[in-house]
Amino acid sequence: MISDFQPPEGFEPFSNKDHTLVVQFTVKRERNIDCGGGYVKLFPDGLDQRDMHGDSKYNIMVGPDICCPGTKKVHVIFNYKGKNVLINKDIHSKPEDWDKPEHIPDPDAKKPEDWDEETDGEWEPTVIQNPEHKGEWKPWQTDNPDYKGIWIHPEIDNPEYSPDSNIYAYENFAVLGLDLWHVKSGTIFDNFLITNNEAYAEEFGNETWGVTKAAEKQMKDKQDEEQRLKEEEEKKRKEDEEDEDDEEEDEAEKVEEEEEDAAAGQAKDELQGPHHCLQGWTEA
Repeated sequence: MISDFQPPEGFEPFSNKDHTLVVQFTVKRERNIDCGGGYVKLFPDGLDQRDMHGDSKYNIMVGPDICCPGTKKVHVIFNYKGKNVLINKDIHSKPEDWDKPEHIPDPDAKKPEDWDEETDGEWEPTVIQNPEHKGEWKPWQTDNPDYKGIWIHPEIDNPEYSPDSNIYAYENFAVLGLDLWHVKSGTIFDNFLITNNEAYAEEFGNETWGVTKAAEKQMKDKQDEEQRLKEEEEKKRKEDEEDEDDEEEDEAEKVEEEEEDAAAGQAKDELQGPHHCLQGWTEA
C-alpha cells in the first residue's frame, strides 16, 4: 500500500469557537478498490507545509476508509488535548451474511498464460452475478411483547469527569491537506468547502455534487455494462477459438489415423501377395 501526502493548501487562520463548523467535500473512486483510505486533515497554523507527514499534528481528520470487501467506514477523528479521539458510532446493524456484493469475481476465470502485467496492466478476473446477493437490507419491525420501556442505567458521579464547554473549539484552522493510503490510482477529491453556514453548505452541495451525481452514475453504469459485454464477447471469442482449435486437432488426428490405416493396409497386402521360386540348372 502506498502512502501519499498531497501538498496542503493554506488559508487565513480562523477559530470555530462559538460557531458551527462544516467541512464538506466529495470523493469519487474511478476504480474499485479492496483496501485504502483517503482523509482530509485540517491543521492549525504553524504546520511546515513542505514537511507534512503522518505524525504532523492536526485538529480534525475525516474521510472514507475501505479495508477488505464489505468493510466501508467514514473515519472522524478529533485531536483533544494532544490525543487523537476516534468518533465511534454504529449507524446501523444487519445480519453478518447480508453484506454480499452484487457481483463477484468469476471463480472459473483464469489469467491468460500470455498476460504481461508490465504491458497489459494488473489482471482482474471477470465478474458474475452473485447468487448470494440479497439486495438492499432493510430491517423489519414488530411489536415486542417483552418490551418494558427504556431502561435507565443508574448513574454516579464520575471522579475523572471534567466539564469542558469548549471541547468542540479550536484556536485556529489554517491548512487543509490530504492523507492518502491506496493501492490503486483514480481517487478524485473535489468540491471542498469549509464554512459555518449549514444552509449554504447544503446549497453548495446541491449545486456541485447534486447536479452531477445522476449523470455520473448513469455514465458509470453504462461503462460497467460496456465492460461486461466486452468481457463476455472476449470470453466467447476465446471459447470459439478453443473449439476451432479442438476441431482442427480432431480433423488432423482423423487424417493421420486414416493415413496410418492406409499405410498399414498396403504393407499387409504386400506381405500376403504371391511368392515365386525360380530354379535353374546347367547341362554338362
